[in-house]
Amino acid sequence: MGKSTPARRNTILCLLLVAQLGLIAFMFRPATKAVVGIGPLLKDFKADLVSAVTITDEKGPAISLVKVADNWVIGPVTAGRPALPANPEKLTALLAKLAALQRDRLATRTPASHNRLKVGQVFARRLSLTTPRGDITILLGSAPNYKNIHVRLEPENEVYLAQDLSTWEAPVEKTAWWRTDYLKVAPESVTALTLHNPKGTVSLARDETGAWKMAGQPADRPLPADAIQTFLTDLCNLTILQYQEDATRPAWDKPIATLTLTTATETITLEVGPKDKGKDEYPVKSSAAPFVATASPFAVKDLLNHQAGDLLQAKTAAAPGQGPAR
Repeated sequence: MGKSTPARRNTILCLLLVAQLGLIAFMFRPATKAVVGIGPLLKDFKADLVSAVTITDEKGPAISLVKVADNWVIGPVTAGRPALPANPEKLTALLAKLAALQRDRLATRTPASHNRLKVGQVFARRLSLTTPRGDITILLGSAPNYKNIHVRLEPENEVYLAQDLSTWEAPVEKTAWWRTDYLKVAPESVTALTLHNPKGTVSLARDETGAWKMAGQPADRPLPADAIQTFLTDLCNLTILQYQEDATRPAWDKPIATLTLTTATETITLEVGPKDKGKDEYPVKSSAAPFVATASPFAVKDLLNHQAGDLLQAKTAAAPGQGPAR
């Protein structure tokens, strides 16, 4: 064999350096232009088959949302104790966005980048979905701009950029998930109503023709349809501030307002209790809800103030060719 010369050694070292540089360039090439596949991130995913969702943030707290008899509740579900109702619309919206995630914008396939993009052991959100085909875990990571977020499906290494999704849509706070429409009855389904409050008592019922009649109503004072509709709309919906998780029964001796709504299938009674000292909110309890809740003064103002005069003083619509009713 010939002796190695300095020039030959330098040539070999240069070739090795070029090879190393080429390998480094290959490993750290811009991945956003690469496409490893097309189609949804979650293949054959059916959101309506998800039975539980657990969300964890980077600080450790987690929240569990569980489907019980087609209703979403905030876990854990404990035997013998009612569970807080969760907001089904909010959860459905989140699952729909997860189902829409695509594989068309690859950010990286390098595991060493996972923590930097917050989709590894360091993460912004970890979502665990329970389905009939097994658990699915999706990591939501950093947001390079307000339109995109990094996402990764475990145990895959590929990280993708997703649009129209944010970590704030997957909160871990219980208050962000509970159902706030505490009372929600379709006004057209109500067949009878009784309201008792500091202003008196109003009792309404539909007659055999479907027309509304009020107890004590003067024969010459028909109830205007628009006034009845407004009255029902005001009373058939109540949004709350929060639940009192330690209270399933009212703590007051006597409610300051009571509403009873009757439909063809159920009767719901809603009670409003007196304000707690030092708090500008009212406790409320519905017979259709498991927990006592609190509502703002604005939310209960109709329950506390509506009276028969609101209907009797309303003007009926004028007939064609006639002046306004008096």
